[in-house]
Amino acid sequence: MFQNQVVVLNHNERHTYDNLLRLTPVSSGFHIGSSNWCVEVAQMKLVLLTNASVDVSYRHPMPFSDRLL
Repeated sequence: MFQNQVVVLNHNERHTYDNLLRLTPVSSGFHIGSSNWCVEVAQMKLVLLTNASVDVSYRHPMPFSDRLL
């Protein structure tokens, strides 16, 4: 049912849906593969920030830990 609706995007790759909505994933900078989103409709821009962009203690890449060695 949704197989024709899924679009795989790379960071900073724009996708226009129905000549109305433009979507752009932008790297969150902390988690591998995590994205923030820029949504553009007509002359308006909306930015969706994920919790991967806030100060959390489990960000990736994490510093090396030798606790298990």
